[in-house]
Amino acid sequence: MSKVQLSEEELSLAANDRVMLIKGAVISKVSDLFGGLAVRQSQELQPLVSLLPDATARSPKVSRGENYRGQPYVVLDHPRLFTTADIFAIRTLFLWGHPLSVTLHLRGAHRDRFRERLEASLPTLTAEGFLVCVSHLEWEHHLGEDNYLAASSLTVTHWRQIWAEKEFTKIACTAPLAEINAGTTAFLSMYRKILSLLS
Repeated sequence: MSKVQLSEEELSLAANDRVMLIKGAVISKVSDLFGGLAVRQSQELQPLVSLLPDATARSPKVSRGENYRGQPYVVLDHPRLFTTADIFAIRTLFLWGHPLSVTLHLRGAHRDRFRERLEASLPTLTAEGFLVCVSHLEWEHHLGEDNYLAASSLTVTHWRQIWAEKEFTKIACTAPLAEINAGTTAFLSMYRKILSLLS
């Protein structure tokens, strides 16, 4: 039989029967929070309903999982249009041990619709502290430097190059994890920043 060798940290956590109970309570509270947040986001989306009827027609969806890059998470997608050709989504993400984030994800016709406006928005993205996806891995959501860079670090040439070389665009804003204790406030602030890029 192979020998199991746990580190002191692993032993400490494995011996603490409250660790998983606390984790479960946190995920449950965040899921409940996201349920209420979805209602508020629907109100914020109203001005875009006529512009994006196919995207805004779908009800919001809260989902959760146990293993994105080894960590549990809760996701709220609203709007959530995902087809083979087109994507228009705004994803609110709680990922254990990471900052809170809200991300705009565009592909296909919806990306084309907003391209001119967003390509010209680098000064706004910089001033508001947005992050821009620079990876070609569309379904990676972490905010590491191999995936996202601060808009402030990009030149106009690099920003246009990102648009030219990729079939999708993802723009994110973040808030410290501790701000979750303000309820929906931090999430709605980020959500409004995302919507302001489109209107």
